[in-house]
Amino acid sequence: MKKMRCCSVTAVALLLLISNVLADGSNESHHVTVRQATGGGRSNRVTDTFVTPSQQELERTGSPRSNANKRVENKYRPVFYKCESAALEEGKPPGTVVSEVKAYDNDTDSAGDIFFTILRAGSEKEFEVDPVTGSIRSSKSFDRDEPAREKIAYVTVKATDRGTPPLEAICTFNVTIGDINDNAPMFDKSAYDESVPRDLEINKLVMRIAATDVDAGENARISYGWDAGSGPDADYFDLDKSTGAIHLKKKITQNEGYKFALMAVARDNGSEPMSSRVRVMINVASSKIKPPFFTDIPEPVSLPENYTSYKTPIATLAAHSNIAAPDLYFELVKGQTEQTNSDETFRINERGNSVDIHAAKALDYEKVTQYILTVRVKNEAGVAAETVLTVSVEDVNDEIPTFMAVDGGSVLENSVANTFVLKVQATDRDATYPNNWVRYELRDFKDKFEIDRNTGDIRTKVKLDREERKSYPLTVVAYDGRESALTLDGLPNQSAKRFQIEVADVNDNAPFFPQSEYFAEIAENADIGAKVSELTALDNDTESQLTYDIVSGNAGLVFSIEAQTGLLKVQQPLDYETTKSYDLIVEVDDGKQKATTKVNVKIINVNDNKPQFMNNNPEHKYGIVENTVPNGPIVRVNATDPDYDPLTAEGPMKITYTLSGSHADSFQINQLGELSIVRPLDRDLPAGRRDWSVFVVAQDELDGVRLENTLEVVVFLDDINDNAPFLDMTRVVWRENQPQGRIVQLNASDYDEPKNGPPFTMKMADTAEDVVKTAFRIEGSPTSSWSLMATRTFDREERKEYAVPIVISDSGQPASLTATSTLTVVIGDENDNPMSDGSSSILVYNYRNSLPDTEIGRVFVQDADDWDLPDKTFAWSSNAIPPPYFTVTAFGGFITMRTRTPPGVYPLKFHVRDNVRQEEADATVTVTVQEITEEAVRRSGSIRLSGVDQEEFIKDTPSKKDLLRQKVAEYVGALEENVDVFTVMSSSPSRNHSVDVRYSAHGSPYYDPVKLNGLTAAHQAELERLLDAEVLMFGIDECLYEKNPVCSEGSCSNRLVISDQQPYRVATNTSTFVGVDARIVPECVCLADEYLSSSSCSATSCLNGGTCTGDASRPCRCPDGFQGPRCEGLDVSFGGTGWAWYDPLPTCASGYLSLTLIAQTGNGLILYSGPTAVPPDTSVSDFLALELREGSPVLYLDLGSGTKRLELPDRSRNLVDGKAHDLEISWNQRSVQMRLGQCSDGQPYCSASSGLVGSNEYLNVNGPLQVGGITADLQKLRLALNWGSIPTDIGYSGCIQNLTFNGLTYNLYDPGYFRNATPSCAGVVLPVQTGGFGWELIIALLVSLLVLMILILVFVAYRRRNRKDKPKDFHDDIRENIINYSDEGGGEGDMTGYDLSVLRMTPDGKPLIGRSDDYGKLLKDEDLRPKRAAPGQVPDISQFLDDNKGRVDRDPDGLAYDDLRHYAYEGDGNSMGSLSSLASGTDDGDLDFECLSDFGPRFKKLADMYGDHSSESEDGEDGQQGGQSGSESWC
Repeated sequence: MKKMRCCSVTAVALLLLISNVLADGSNESHHVTVRQATGGGRSNRVTDTFVTPSQQELERTGSPRSNANKRVENKYRPVFYKCESAALEEGKPPGTVVSEVKAYDNDTDSAGDIFFTILRAGSEKEFEVDPVTGSIRSSKSFDRDEPAREKIAYVTVKATDRGTPPLEAICTFNVTIGDINDNAPMFDKSAYDESVPRDLEINKLVMRIAATDVDAGENARISYGWDAGSGPDADYFDLDKSTGAIHLKKKITQNEGYKFALMAVARDNGSEPMSSRVRVMINVASSKIKPPFFTDIPEPVSLPENYTSYKTPIATLAAHSNIAAPDLYFELVKGQTEQTNSDETFRINERGNSVDIHAAKALDYEKVTQYILTVRVKNEAGVAAETVLTVSVEDVNDEIPTFMAVDGGSVLENSVANTFVLKVQATDRDATYPNNWVRYELRDFKDKFEIDRNTGDIRTKVKLDREERKSYPLTVVAYDGRESALTLDGLPNQSAKRFQIEVADVNDNAPFFPQSEYFAEIAENADIGAKVSELTALDNDTESQLTYDIVSGNAGLVFSIEAQTGLLKVQQPLDYETTKSYDLIVEVDDGKQKATTKVNVKIINVNDNKPQFMNNNPEHKYGIVENTVPNGPIVRVNATDPDYDPLTAEGPMKITYTLSGSHADSFQINQLGELSIVRPLDRDLPAGRRDWSVFVVAQDELDGVRLENTLEVVVFLDDINDNAPFLDMTRVVWRENQPQGRIVQLNASDYDEPKNGPPFTMKMADTAEDVVKTAFRIEGSPTSSWSLMATRTFDREERKEYAVPIVISDSGQPASLTATSTLTVVIGDENDNPMSDGSSSILVYNYRNSLPDTEIGRVFVQDADDWDLPDKTFAWSSNAIPPPYFTVTAFGGFITMRTRTPPGVYPLKFHVRDNVRQEEADATVTVTVQEITEEAVRRSGSIRLSGVDQEEFIKDTPSKKDLLRQKVAEYVGALEENVDVFTVMSSSPSRNHSVDVRYSAHGSPYYDPVKLNGLTAAHQAELERLLDAEVLMFGIDECLYEKNPVCSEGSCSNRLVISDQQPYRVATNTSTFVGVDARIVPECVCLADEYLSSSSCSATSCLNGGTCTGDASRPCRCPDGFQGPRCEGLDVSFGGTGWAWYDPLPTCASGYLSLTLIAQTGNGLILYSGPTAVPPDTSVSDFLALELREGSPVLYLDLGSGTKRLELPDRSRNLVDGKAHDLEISWNQRSVQMRLGQCSDGQPYCSASSGLVGSNEYLNVNGPLQVGGITADLQKLRLALNWGSIPTDIGYSGCIQNLTFNGLTYNLYDPGYFRNATPSCAGVVLPVQTGGFGWELIIALLVSLLVLMILILVFVAYRRRNRKDKPKDFHDDIRENIINYSDEGGGEGDMTGYDLSVLRMTPDGKPLIGRSDDYGKLLKDEDLRPKRAAPGQVPDISQFLDDNKGRVDRDPDGLAYDDLRHYAYEGDGNSMGSLSSLASGTDDGDLDFECLSDFGPRFKKLADMYGDHSSESEDGEDGQQGGQSGSESWC
């Protein structure tokens, strides 16, 4: 054996290690490497090395070490060389270092790295180990003393290496908890009180005190003494330091009754002693009184810990009274520790002057080994004596061995016999040998394993093969060294535990692929990282780690393989045109042996290369003369497809040519690539250009995939003289009263090239007015310049401007061109006219009464001069008090309205002074302020007009604004005073001479904009004639045109933006209009998508009385009957003559419309989205319609490029079957589909689809979504908008439910306008099906008959009850008419009946009951009740009655009665008569109200007030029921 080198391992540890490794008897030399972990996380290699026979050497396979870059096989298990018992003082804080374990592993690289873990159950809560260093620290603070008694703890540590498979070793050691002096002695009594005879002899025992200490050793050894505070009384008594016995020290001289007050101290013997004190009172008794005494001194008693003879005394003590009275009283003193009987483990049984001591509870040697019992006896004189009985507890074998929490171990397969596998350990809580001597034996697999009966080491007996068996459930029995005191069967205590022994894998089998060759395909456009194939190799060694690698064939490294999974992926871009296939060799390595397979990867050709043009890009073409169309093509383009493979392709290369770009309509191209001009091209401004571009789009196709490439062709035009010259100025100012002279130099321009332009020749046109010819002349020459001259002076008040026509000729070739330009000469104003009084008006719409201080207009006075404003100053008139709500500026006369100005009419008086002419005048400005609510603005209609500007629209009386207001009131059936035109503004800078107008109308609520725009649009011709303007749009829609400047592609939504801080002002001399700045702003979002994405909830988010919940998944809590996400009503039904208007479909990039149908008839229009009348601009022809034709759905869709009609392939599918059918419609730019929701996939009749062609891509509709029918003339629309086909105009009969668009749920209970529509499907009568008379129909008929009979019986009973209850016949006709209504206001003799239902009017003056309702919100029966005002809002009853009275007056069908009784009614439909007679002037004596008591408890109060007797008295007085014979019965 070689010489040992040791620097970090003690000699003792090394000797122990050597003895352990030699225990197997091997005589081979072993290289033992001792590795100690450091704080760096990796073990240092070979710190201490020696050679010795070792079991590790026996486990070597003999194979050479693998290369450094390969996985190293795990050959050796860890071995502990330091695992020692330790000690820990109680009370140490958590984290205290307890011990350190060390282990080594002779494997190399990562297989030799070791980490430590705590294994024992429970110990992981008490201790923790550093996984690298092996340092053991406490996790808690231990207490050795009562009651915890934590005297010893066991720690099991597992060392595991990082090899494959991982191997482990286990060590267990105990930690002894050391005692510290942390407990003070405790007396067995809280105070002592004894009596002593006055004549007691010196040195006689007086009493005994006792204390115990739960600490151990010297910390528990107690000394007694008197406290210094005891005073002179301590001189009489001697306290034994060791025993606590108190003897009389000197003669007692005190009289009888005296009390000695002493303080005793018990002190332990710890290094830092602890002590406690107790009060001792000794009473001086009569000399005649003697203390009792025990006749026998008790001998110590010894009991086994399993002692259970609780009835048999363990000792008997006798005592003598020592006084005349013989009776004695015994007491077993209860101490303060278990040792002094604090738990009453023992009890006494008194028998006269003797006492028996019994055990009362089970004993436990492991808890208390000895008890000190103090027995006290007292005679009738109160004098006591004490004695001590010591009870020793003998240990018996009553504890069963308990295994440490080790679950199993492992051993490498093929290991030689006697290989160490696992060390099991069990502990026995018995305290003495051999009760706690544990030995071990195996119960099974004794042919495979053996165990050391003393140490618990398990070793193999034979070589094990993992492929034969992977694990063994090995049962180990632990038994102690003496017969059991528990089982009493003559056998020791024992326990058994099963351990799982894993047979760890050794790499002794080569890996292999199931196939010798694999085939895969991948498209050339596959993404980087795309999966090509997944290779899986097999290895009979289950723990082998297989790694994969591509060893050849991977040209360009285009593929990679995941080393651990065998997943073959794309690493570099593929290209079919470069390489069409790859032959890869893939290798698998288990760390020791290898195998290969071949993978053939075929690249699939896809269309991933755009067509390539052979032409230059851009392609330039010269020599084309403008405004001509050349014969034949001007250029030929040629493109090829790089993806075309003639060997695999079917047919020739597919290249198609199209044109794009803003000028594409001026060119055409054929499929040979020949480009031609089809329209003359203009070279010159303003519409022309020198070079015209067109883009040729070449598109290829492969397997349905199309790619495009674009070539720009630029055509350069040659100029011809086709543009006449023109003046480059249009207006010039020449002051009045100015002498004649040169006004301006005239300059001209020509859009042609300079060769066809200047020099120019100018003259005045012969068409000029005579006054122009005499007032102006043109001077100059082509070689110099031309000027306009004034030949006289001018007066602005005579004429403000002159139009001078000037003829201009250019010098172009072959001939010059001539044109006439008009120059407007404006005569500038001078302040040369007098000023006089004037008046004007200003109308202000104050939005929500929120305007800040706002300039609303200017003071106006009569003055022929109109440029003299800077010469004037303005002030309030001295004859009027300035109102507090307005201010005026001294210069300019601008009027400002202050914030919070209340509505009203304000006449303002001003005084104006002309400081140049020294003149004065008065001015009157009438300001009308009206508040406009937010509801009025948001529910407003709108119209866009052309041919009129904003000033023209408000001037004159009546103005165009007033005329529009009158007509809107007429169209929608509202009072003119309830119509507000509150916005007049120029539509946009790009639209010259056009104006946008917004208006609202209301009855009780404000009318929906759908109704306002729809009804107004039906009168386009009349409005254009009346307003002398062209209507561009009803309902301003900035998303109507697909190529709008903001949202040129995709979704578009109209957002109404309202400014509450800045109004929009339009002014003329005598009138100013200050309106609401409300304008439509387009946003590039789909309104439906915004509805879905909105998770916030406001007061207006929940409809129909719903309330916010705060839950994004269900934002609203809805009343009964409203099931939509935001409490929408989900169903509406029609009878074939009705319809309902809803908000238009939003403009979205794609559409998805869904609804549920319950149809009654087979033909009818379900819904229509499109114009209600021929629109002003017929270039927008989009519409969508859905109809039932012979029971089958038919869809019509036109995106502006032609009508597409779509129906199901199987027309025999009839939806009129009494069932609900879900219908789904979807479309995008390229296709449209209609599908029945209940059909399963694959059924041909379920769906129909078709492609869409044309340049228009989105559905742009401005009209309402009409459901159930249509009000438009479809034939007229078809002719005007060029529709290819149209649906039926027959109304739909049945129910429509769950109408949604792109997830937006329509509130079907709230149409903007409707007629003959019902907000429910309850009344829909389903069609009767033929061909069957099943049990279901029979049961339904029987149930119906039963219900009918019950109703008849109820009706008969009710009639009989009414006859019994009525003492007299009623004269009142109880219906919705009031007859014999004697109200004071209307005349009591008027007996004419009136129908109260006329009071329930719609805003157009038509009754709600009995007629088709076309107003407001659809109401269910339970909703036909008076609406409550909003919180904080006072109902305007006066306005409500006035409105209804006005409508009744205008109703041509209504009766011509104007009577107060139309309004002073108690309620329609009331089953009782009028109560107004109670307040009549009629004498109560003439009426009989006795029958009130028959009406029940609700009329009790009236019966008490007006009856002859109270309702209580009438119960016992039947004779009074008749009342007075001559009275009139009110009842």
